[in-house]
Amino acid sequence: MRKTVWYILFTVCLLYQSELFGQDKKTQDSLLAIAYKQNPDTSSVKAFQTIQRNFFNTGLYDSAFKYAQDNFALTKKLNDKKAIAKAQYALGLICTNLTLYDSARYYIAAAENAALQLKDSFLLANCYNTLSMMQRYQADYNSSVSYALKSAAIAEQSTDSSLIKMLPKIYSNISGALVGENQFEKSLAYSKKALLFTNYPDEQRYRILLHQSIADAYVNLKQLAAAKPYLDTAVLLTGKFNNGILKMLTASAEGHYYDQAGDYKKALAAYHLAYQYADSNNNAYLKAEAADNLAAIYYKQKIYAEATLYATEANKIALSVNHIKVAASTFNTLKNIAEAKGEYKTALQYAGQYKIYADSATNEATQKTTLSLESKYQSQKKEKEIAELKIANAEKELTAVKRNRLFLIGGISAAAIMILLGLLYRNSNNKKILAEKEQKLQREKINVLEEQQQVISLQSMVNGQETERTRIAKDLHDGLGGLFSTIKMYFSTLQHEQETLKGNTLFEKSYQLIDTANDEVRRIAHNMMPEVLAKLGLIPAIQDMCSNISAGKLMQVKLQSYGMEQRLNTNTEIMLYRIVQELLSNIIKHSQATEAIVQFNRDDSKLMVTIEDNGMGFNLKDIDDKQHSGLEIIKSRVNYLHGNISIDSKEQVGTTVMMEFVINEESEKGE
Repeated sequence: MRKTVWYILFTVCLLYQSELFGQDKKTQDSLLAIAYKQNPDTSSVKAFQTIQRNFFNTGLYDSAFKYAQDNFALTKKLNDKKAIAKAQYALGLICTNLTLYDSARYYIAAAENAALQLKDSFLLANCYNTLSMMQRYQADYNSSVSYALKSAAIAEQSTDSSLIKMLPKIYSNISGALVGENQFEKSLAYSKKALLFTNYPDEQRYRILLHQSIADAYVNLKQLAAAKPYLDTAVLLTGKFNNGILKMLTASAEGHYYDQAGDYKKALAAYHLAYQYADSNNNAYLKAEAADNLAAIYYKQKIYAEATLYATEANKIALSVNHIKVAASTFNTLKNIAEAKGEYKTALQYAGQYKIYADSATNEATQKTTLSLESKYQSQKKEKEIAELKIANAEKELTAVKRNRLFLIGGISAAAIMILLGLLYRNSNNKKILAEKEQKLQREKINVLEEQQQVISLQSMVNGQETERTRIAKDLHDGLGGLFSTIKMYFSTLQHEQETLKGNTLFEKSYQLIDTANDEVRRIAHNMMPEVLAKLGLIPAIQDMCSNISAGKLMQVKLQSYGMEQRLNTNTEIMLYRIVQELLSNIIKHSQATEAIVQFNRDDSKLMVTIEDNGMGFNLKDIDDKQHSGLEIIKSRVNYLHGNISIDSKEQVGTTVMMEFVINEESEKGE
């Protein structure tokens, strides 16, 4: 079921700045006169800021962008570094709402650098918060939470009241990102935390949004009784606040509640009201959401004509504004309607479109590798050598048995030649001892060959995995990534050369899809082979991994390293990185730990690696097959480096994994 929180995800940026206000024509003309006066100064900059903020807050982003550009040009002319940084931030914020994400990143990055140089914590916190919203609009909720937490850290550690007053907005942003990941209980915690704040800008509006968000989270958790008081509060507060966007959001929240409660009549009335508010505010994105909800309600009541009408409208709008989730949802609704009416050919066509857009909204990052033919050949070769040695050993044992029998018979039948028999027996005994020694050597050789075979198989598998990861990452980045960049450049050139393409919905949508695909290819390539590992080495790469995990605030991971100033060879660094990555992944999945410590301690040729957590612990004898498989993978990688591993775990106390490796100095220099 679609969630009303998507309305909040889109509009929270619009409601983020200052109080919505209207300007009469006289005031607007006065501001324009100041902004464009013959000898512009700082008062002109302030006039531009007021004008662009007015258009931004009323949803007229194109006009806001125009005046923001003029303001940016003026600040550069006045050479006011702080004003330039604010102008760049404003352009980034507006581009985010225009879904011009490349431009938004460019301007926000410039503003972020300036904020760091100017030590402007307020501007820096705003940059991170806007980056969080941008990532959330693109369904990258993990990055969204990471940026929001950076913004929260600045505000929480500050004594500046303007920064502290940003916290409820930041917490609301984190809550929204967590809802996108279906982590409703954690979302509730941040929303309720934000409700504790008072006396901050736009408090009345944000309290309405927070009550809506909490009610919606409870509805998604099927806790309707808990949701009702927050929904009623949102309705009451909205009635006292003259804002069409907020009224639409509240109506949508009501519709979602009654929909889940099974009261379709009230849900339909609420969704119709939300649709009317969205239409009157000329907000295509929100109108598509509202029409999609109406189509779903009509379909549930088997009123197919109305369901088709609203689904078709929502689909058309969603495609025009690149709202992929609504596009997928409406294609699915149209498919269900056609199927219910027995129009199976039409249903099949809609099903195909639904799959395309549903897949576009799903991130997939799974890769598989296999052993090479050379590895298989070497394994077969070693197996053949082992078999031949075993046959030779068996033949020698049989020969020795026959010889002993002959000596025994000769001794019994030739009593007269006892001396000769004794000599022969002694000779036979010596040969037997020699044969046993030879058999022992052969058995040891067999064991060595078997161990060599295991090492070769493991090396081939590991090298094949890392080679394939690197190859795929390079092909994605250099091949497909370069191809997308070239296509994007062609599209941009074509747009300038062909005036008729400007404003063409299909052309703009194609350009946006190419841009999205380009970003996705870069993200996948980075995940398969982290650049920081290749460029800076093992310890910076592990630190980056620990920081990314800690940024989510689900678990804090600390890294301690001693004697690791000199880099190891490439294969050893990759293998150690994968071992730590797998262990931390297991801790996150199974231990319920809140803290973990990773230690690297190198003393000459000896390297100790220890990973500890304060999780629930486990009994090695009781772990299931899936966990056993994960430990076997880790042990195989440790064996690859000729290391030793020991695991100490106590239930409700935690787990400690200790690994010891011998680093070959000559091998390190050779690499």
